[in-house]
Amino acid sequence: MKLLLFELKKTLFSKRFLYLLLALIVGVVILFTRNYIFQSYIEKELEQEIIEEIQYGQSLIRQYQESLTRNPEQPDIQQLQRQIGSIVDVLFQMRSSIGSEDWKGQLFLENEYLVQLTEFQATGGLFPITSIEIKNRIITNNHLLAKGIPPEHETYSIAPPNFMKQIVDLLATAGVIILLLLAIGDLFASEFENRSIHFLFAQPLKKSTIIHAKVWSSILIYVILLVVSLTTSWLVSTLFGSNGTFDYPILMEDELGPAFLPLHQYIPALLALVSAVSFLIIGLTMSWSLLVKHSLATLFGVIVTIIISYVITSMIYLPANINPFQYVLPIESLLNQTNYPWWSAIPVTVGAFVIFYLLSLIGVKKVKLS
Repeated sequence: MKLLLFELKKTLFSKRFLYLLLALIVGVVILFTRNYIFQSYIEKELEQEIIEEIQYGQSLIRQYQESLTRNPEQPDIQQLQRQIGSIVDVLFQMRSSIGSEDWKGQLFLENEYLVQLTEFQATGGLFPITSIEIKNRIITNNHLLAKGIPPEHETYSIAPPNFMKQIVDLLATAGVIILLLLAIGDLFASEFENRSIHFLFAQPLKKSTIIHAKVWSSILIYVILLVVSLTTSWLVSTLFGSNGTFDYPILMEDELGPAFLPLHQYIPALLALVSAVSFLIIGLTMSWSLLVKHSLATLFGVIVTIIISYVITSMIYLPANINPFQYVLPIESLLNQTNYPWWSAIPVTVGAFVIFYLLSLIGVKKVKLS
């Protein structure tokens, strides 16, 4: 326990770790500030999308009119022209409703537009929106209306639950791997470089105790980084953001088809996957440190191992329940559960961590110092 506390204090009070924490806090604040500044851009972006769709619809109307001028006896073209004309009318109403506080009315209008668009495409009309996107948007809008939850922008939300989701998504998108490698990448390898390993081995301790202290101090450092990220995102969005709810739905797909994960389930589930891959990174780091005994070589080895293993297991479509690298990029595993439930690779990932942990315990006993 004393060695664990010593290792933990050595990292926590190092300038590098303090700078890393400061950079993490500043990064979260900057991201929220960007979202806050871009609130006005959300409406402009939406209006621009609607204008482009109106222009596309009007170009189709002109094409159909030219075709009917050449040959009026085309009932299919006449029907398409009527349908796209009605779609353009709804688009104009959607444009007029931008900025309104009646979010339910906006969603009803969008659903009317999407339903008409589905009928238009079924008749043979072409429009630059896929049927899958239309289906997902209608399902999401209906769910929001049923739950009485106003929609939030996926990228620029300032509501606390949605902004926290954005931070967790960033951690899941290799963010936690980068933070861990910066924080503990040389935690053990530097002992060999600085020759302080001689001091540790000279103490009345089992060599395995050193590995235990390094591994569990690394896990505690990960927890601290996670708590700082979540606390900062919650504080800044609560103080300066808008109202939100952890019931906000995230569209996913399971074996039964489209479904929804509320944020109060999505965030903990994704954090569980992030934690699993963090344990794997810690185990890999310990093993590589013992193998190469050099900080940069350890970082290089861990990164190459992660990339190559993830690419290979993705290419050969290794089943999730036997793939310890499934959660290197875990968001897809959570949103697409058609073949395996989101948690299916946790046992094998934690098992891989245990294997690397045991290899480190065996390896440290064989270390010979010159």
